[in-house]
Amino acid sequence: MRRYQKKKEESDEVELKQNIRLSDLKNYKNLKPIKLFILLVLIPLCIGAFVYYLCCPDVLFVKCLDRYTGIGFHFPQEVSRNVVLVFFRNYILDLLWAFSMTCMICIILWKSRFYRFAFSIPLITGILLEFFQKEHVLSGTFDYYDIMFEFVGVVIALVVCEILRRNKQ
Repeated sequence: MRRYQKKKEESDEVELKQNIRLSDLKNYKNLKPIKLFILLVLIPLCIGAFVYYLCCPDVLFVKCLDRYTGIGFHFPQEVSRNVVLVFFRNYILDLLWAFSMTCMICIILWKSRFYRFAFSIPLITGILLEFFQKEHVLSGTFDYYDIMFEFVGVVIALVVCEILRRNKQ
């Protein structure tokens, strides 16, 4: 009888651990910093890099990647000129970049008193990059909408991180 009860308790414990893993995304309190990093930083960056790779064969980083891997798989020019893809490439990728950077800084500063200033680094970086493009210090095209979409990405990231932070407490 005792042996059966012990096995039942062990199986219940294993089942509980598995349920916690499956419900991590539903219960913010169980998310560890590495899972937050993957979910909020790496996944948006990988999506952005993948779309950038497919749509922008003329960009230096894509050319280097093609040379290094020997793959060179990109959308044809006709597809690359699609209005939705152009909008996604020009603006949503900036939003994803700003979102990822803000989330990374929020995760790093999670318990720090400097947490409230996490928004300033991505905003200043985005504005400086656009200014350098305007002054031809960096290659690229200056665009006010880039700054606007980066700002939106920062705001979304701050809202998400603040919700997660409050739920963890």
